[in-house]
Amino acid sequence: MQGNLLLIQKKRRSDSQGVASLNDFHFREAEPIDAELVVWNRDVTLYCLDHENRRAIFTDASSEYIDTQPFLYNAQYESARRLIAIPYDVLHALANQIDIDANRVTFLYSTGRCGSTLVGQVFREIPGVSVFLEPDVFTQLTDIRQRSASSDMEIGKLVDSCTKLLCASRGRSASAWVFKFRSDVTLGDLFHISLPEARVIFMYRGAEGYARSAARAYDLMMRHDRQALESRNIAEWNNCAELGTRERAIEILAANWVSAMTHCQRIRDVGAPMFITRYEDLRANPLAVLAAVIRHCGLPEIGPDVIARVLCRDSQEGSDLSRRTVAANEGLREEELEVLRDAIRRCGGRIAPDFVIPGTFAVD
Repeated sequence: MQGNLLLIQKKRRSDSQGVASLNDFHFREAEPIDAELVVWNRDVTLYCLDHENRRAIFTDASSEYIDTQPFLYNAQYESARRLIAIPYDVLHALANQIDIDANRVTFLYSTGRCGSTLVGQVFREIPGVSVFLEPDVFTQLTDIRQRSASSDMEIGKLVDSCTKLLCASRGRSASAWVFKFRSDVTLGDLFHISLPEARVIFMYRGAEGYARSAARAYDLMMRHDRQALESRNIAEWNNCAELGTRERAIEILAANWVSAMTHCQRIRDVGAPMFITRYEDLRANPLAVLAAVIRHCGLPEIGPDVIARVLCRDSQEGSDLSRRTVAANEGLREEELEVLRDAIRRCGGRIAPDFVIPGTFAVD
């Protein structure tokens, strides 16, 4: 089985928080390469899909660097030495040779801005656990599912194969795998079909705290085209604010928060073994919450001194979302919080800004 080597001539990504894409690189198609390389080489990890040409794109990059950085997609881009393109049929054939124990897999979903990166860093402290912090191929698959003519059967097959290839990339030293995604839950049903025994964690935060934090972390005055892309969850709304405005950005935050909260409950309703926790509880009693998370995943306990060491660090240090970077950014004004509340009333149904999901872990 063969793939193709792509030689990087220039890195040209303009948005450090943008979804990973082959367009991040100017490259030259080179010679064929043994496709087995993407299975056994620890430095080779799945980066994105070239869906138009039906191939998966892997980076050959420093695994030592990648395993210490807060976000996989950024680390892959920054340290990529070359790319490898694998046709979908070969990707699926390779995945069919990989046997993964679903009981040793954990999927970590969230609303975003709720401590999920911190939890991912705690998992990194457990020997034998490989942690993928925001593998962007799944962010891309979310968009493909919503915007293309691809069927759920095709997307589900890609979800399954991409998951297996990422697990295999960490080698035989890994005894468990944790996937922490960006703030999107809409592939959860397909992950559950692929690996029904996999453990699931959902983390969330009250809408107003989430929105305040997101406003500081992200550029609300994003370009018109970026806002149009991010508006997928409000596609059927009436009377949306104008593209390019802060009001439209706040509506997007509201809709994305409601979407994550709604999809969480749908995944739980189909029987996924789910642990649900809130940022507010994590912040008030981190040792109890983190110990419960680790127990849910069936992983070895780690000492409170180890957890305390992680808590003292900025889990997003080294990225554009570090505390130092976002501290001085503008938050939301009271009138903008009212825009948020109104948007949630329009799209949230029974989900209010302070909604607590039934079954959320409660610290005794």
